[in-house]
Amino acid sequence: MSEEMKEQKSTDKEEKEKAKEQAKLEKKAKKKEEKKEKERLKEQKEIEKKAKKKEEEQAKEQAKKQEKAQKEQEKAQKEIEKEQREKEKKEKEKEKKAKEKENKE
Repeated sequence: MSEEMKEQKSTDKEEKEKAKEQAKLEKKAKKKEEKKEKERLKEQKEIEKKAKKKEEEQAKEQAKKQEKAQKEQEKAQKEIEKEQREKEKKEKEKEKKAKEKENKE
């Protein structure tokens, strides 16, 4: 084998090793990038989960406040109706007394 062929073989072997090493590094970098992306997606999912939970809690709180306000409004309405009935009752009593007084005279 000539010296030139030996050198060429050696160079080819070195280039093959370099290519192999390069492929190894690229694979490692790709794996690292995929791991990073997976972690980012996991964090994003967690953030979305927390946001959804907070949104649901706010909706519950809003519903509670609305229900409370509605109950207070109903209570006030019943109170107004009660006062109205009492007023009407007093008016009828007044009219009845006036009629009785009129009938006596």
